Amino acid sequence: MPCVCRQFEIGRSESGTPYPFMVYAKFYAPKDILNGAWSDIVSCAITAGKTVGIRTIINDPDAALGIFESVFKSCLVAKMGGHADRIEVALSARHQSATD
Repeated sequence: MPCVCRQFEIGRSESGTPYPFMVYAKFYAPKDILNGAWSDIVSCAITAGKTVGIRTIINDPDAALGIFESVFKSCLVAKMGGHADRIEVALSARHQSATD
């Protein structure tokens, strides 16, 4: 089964500029696992995002990813067992433009 990527917005930071930072988690996994467990993945991403904090993801992405992955994987293992190891995660942040 081929791997696919799906993205989820985990938050935004109003940084005092006209356009906020948008923070995303991207998930890579076999299509059947990603689609079948999407609600659990989103739930665990929200939990991990709240634990890490949007500002930490923007200001220290390397440290944030380690914490996010740890919380995310622990949550996911509790929900779906061994299949959690087949899901990879990445974080990204970007300014939202006026056209977004």
